[in-house]
Amino acid sequence: MASSQSERKHVFISYSHVDAEWLRRLKVHLKPLEREGAIDLWSDDNIKAGSKWRKEIREAIKKAKVAVLLISADFLASEFIVNDEMPPLLTVAEKEDAVILPVIVSPCMFEQTESLSKFQAVNPPTKPLIGISKAEQEEVFVNVVKVIVNSLREQDDNKETEMDVSTIEEIKQERQKKKKTSPKSKPIREKKITTFRSTPAPLSKREIKAIFVEKDFFDRDIYDSGNGFNNDFEIQEDGKVVLDHASGLMWQRSGSGASYKNFEEVNAYIRQLNSKSLAGYSDWRLPTLEEAMSLMKSTENKDELYIDAKFDEEQEWIITSDPYKGFFGPSASSAWVVDFGNGSCGSNDFIDDGDYDRAVR
Repeated sequence: MASSQSERKHVFISYSHVDAEWLRRLKVHLKPLEREGAIDLWSDDNIKAGSKWRKEIREAIKKAKVAVLLISADFLASEFIVNDEMPPLLTVAEKEDAVILPVIVSPCMFEQTESLSKFQAVNPPTKPLIGISKAEQEEVFVNVVKVIVNSLREQDDNKETEMDVSTIEEIKQERQKKKKTSPKSKPIREKKITTFRSTPAPLSKREIKAIFVEKDFFDRDIYDSGNGFNNDFEIQEDGKVVLDHASGLMWQRSGSGASYKNFEEVNAYIRQLNSKSLAGYSDWRLPTLEEAMSLMKSTENKDELYIDAKFDEEQEWIITSDPYKGFFGPSASSAWVVDFGNGSCGSNDFIDDGDYDRAVR
């Protein structure tokens, strides 16, 4: 459903922190519109210390009518921008008719980046901001403002978008048939246990979408029609662990108290749990993406997390053992992360972000 006009005047700016000087100049040009209440301007420097920054970014993207991209080599090299910001931005452009507005800051591979080059840049890639005069730079920013103003005047919010995967509806219809023909359900503990892959595997976004549809996992960005796995949780061992009778998996109830910056730190934490025999067990490990997604709920709990409230709220997102597989193959520094704050999963670069552990066995 398209958003109302009052909700669609948000302008989102995506940029690499290396290019912060260009963000500052752009905001100067947009200030009159912001002062008059014509736009609600958002960039990540709006985030306050202690905030759930990943959730704030996703919410800002979801509201965006216009997204200005300050594109440079640093922008295209950012794992977070490419894997966490761009997919939901492209979704908003497709489903909500948001305008994607590239501004070429410096020479880069913009024209070779298919997902971005389909959008008309304000300035030609042959004339990046750093290669033109001060007056020409200012003219580019004036043109950005003009495009934003024109976009906000458009009344295209009634456009309907088509589902991009027809098999999703077929799967949903098949599930409904099974529900109608199956006998009344017995208590979960009497059902056959549902098992998930436990061996790590490199996964692309296309591959995980197929998994989510098959498993009926909920993900706000990738498969928001999913219902989520039907868990049957029980807290055990004096509150240290949560056993899921539906999957047979035993989970650490809390997790690491710090976000780790590399796989060595993550694995060291797991080894520490095993050396201390948490809850009497020494076979703890990182979950696969499938296992971690089995915790994802389709609605938020009291702590505004898409996970059962039996789990500790500090671990807002958790790392999995599955490496991210991008265009150039599996990444040695990026793995799939399940983000309960956003109700979605994404790839994460340890160097930029860091991640929490929640062990499973």
